[in-house]
Amino acid sequence: MTDSEQGMRGGRNEPCHCGSGLKYKRCCLHEDAETAAAGVRAQEDAAATAALGGGPVLSPYGIARAIEEAMGGRGIELTEQLKRGLRDKWTISKVASMSTERIEQKLRGLGVKHTRERFLHMAEGHQSAWSIGQTWLETAGVPRRVNDEDFIGLAACELWKRLLPDRPSVEMIDDWMQEGYEHDEGRRLVEATRIWWKVWETLRSRFSPSIRTMTAAEAVFRGTQVVFNWCQDFENCLHNVVIENPEFAGLGKQYCTEWLAQFSDEGGHTQVNFLRALARFQFHLGETSAGEATLHGIIDRWPEDAWGYVALADAYSHFWRGDPGPERDFARALGYVEQGLVIATDPEDRTALLERLEELRRRSAI
Repeated sequence: MTDSEQGMRGGRNEPCHCGSGLKYKRCCLHEDAETAAAGVRAQEDAAATAALGGGPVLSPYGIARAIEEAMGGRGIELTEQLKRGLRDKWTISKVASMSTERIEQKLRGLGVKHTRERFLHMAEGHQSAWSIGQTWLETAGVPRRVNDEDFIGLAACELWKRLLPDRPSVEMIDDWMQEGYEHDEGRRLVEATRIWWKVWETLRSRFSPSIRTMTAAEAVFRGTQVVFNWCQDFENCLHNVVIENPEFAGLGKQYCTEWLAQFSDEGGHTQVNFLRALARFQFHLGETSAGEATLHGIIDRWPEDAWGYVALADAYSHFWRGDPGPERDFARALGYVEQGLVIATDPEDRTALLERLEELRRRSAI
């Protein structure tokens, strides 16, 4: 535990941890709150970095979202002292509650030479609204507190939403993506699907042919969630929504087809997962021959990937509920499981195959 944590846990009226002899509330409380508030941002960014094993992940706007969600009870746990320290910070919702005129007035008061015409001209060379805020910071030349810098970045994001609603900024896409996660977590799958489809269409329109991996896609979008995770979460959402709403199967097929065409250099295992998903949607649409061809194409291209055999076994044994699928053929399904066991070395892969082997033997004996 750090000294500041000890002081904060000891209470406002306890002797300060610095040894001054003053009560904590009259000595280091404010400084500790400021330090802890800055630490929240570093913790969120470090956590995302560690998860991916790469460089910095969260954008400044993503960090602002993380702070706001934490204050609202989502994400990391915060002490009351830290919450009080953060309440004075500018947040997305605080800036959004201001009128456009008030936002612009405050920007000018901070030395930003802003007009709406100038903003629209600057936006022509940007995809991120926050980057406009950074340009303002570099050219205003007026000393500011960190909180003022936060306001300038968030103000640029809010003005973009109001002045350019038909040309979404990276931050607007980030908002849509996170709104989709809220719907998905609340099992409002139709709503999640619709807003995430808007995210996909917007992102795909900005992906050049040279972007062939999801890591490369981060040059186009870097927000609260990384493209690698979100693309797979959207596929899973589509799979779930089709169970109760089969009319979305066509959308699922289109998404998987477009994803596979875009990210042709993505790792083999991820491509296998999207091909399995594509086959499921093809079966839902009654395209049995196309679905079977998709699955056979997996083992032709990746004969050492056990999940191609798992997918074929599932298809021929009708494990995919709600799918028309191919004709039930337990013997054929067993054959694919046995082929998979020959090449499978990963313990999780073998477990999945053995579970299916046991189930198929039980069902074929009925």
